[in-house]
Amino acid sequence: MKVTETIREDGLRVISAKTKSKKVYMEFVAGVGSADDPTEKYGLFHFFEHLAFGGTKSKSRLEISSYLSRYLLSSSAYTNKLVTVYNGNAVLRKFDRLCAILLDIYFNSVISDEYVEREREVILNELAAYHDKDSNKAFETMYELLWRNNPIRRWGAGTPETIQNITLADLLAAQTKYYVPANTLIIAVGGINHEDLVGKINSSIPAGEPAEDPPRTWDDEYAATPDQQPK
Repeated sequence: MKVTETIREDGLRVISAKTKSKKVYMEFVAGVGSADDPTEKYGLFHFFEHLAFGGTKSKSRLEISSYLSRYLLSSSAYTNKLVTVYNGNAVLRKFDRLCAILLDIYFNSVISDEYVEREREVILNELAAYHDKDSNKAFETMYELLWRNNPIRRWGAGTPETIQNITLADLLAAQTKYYVPANTLIIAVGGINHEDLVGKINSSIPAGEPAEDPPRTWDDEYAATPDQQPK
């Protein structure tokens, strides 16, 4: 397996691993996650991830759903502590379509008031289902006791109160700031050519500005034992 990386001048990174597989997996990674949520709007980036398949500048929500079911084997998205990931896989001959739809969803999502309110209800139901399980509550309590400041203590999806605080303006601001080439990693694995992949991406994503913000910082308690935690 050959792994190749290209880093553009604007900071966008493309990594490919060439294999003999007749399938191809691809993911777009935004370097932002629940650790970056504002305290009063905890769950912001998880909320944004929910909106990714709601429509783009060229496709409606129903057109995206139809496209995914016709050309991809699977697709999904998730929010982690430090990243938000959008992924899919397809048979190799459908790679162009896989690349095109992920590019469109990632860089060209259109967020409407109507869809925000629809997904707000979905997230609130998701939170209720999560907290209905005693094991989830036990782990959440343990994390809160082990870490006082580090964002690892939080589940990441938000609370009913903070989800209600998130507005359309918050989501659009997050999109403008974080869903840009400088904050993006693209990974592809399968029987693909790295130069062809980079060419597709360069022809679809104009060069942007390099990142200006310093790396995120917080009190790092991850390696500390519980008795060393700040009181």
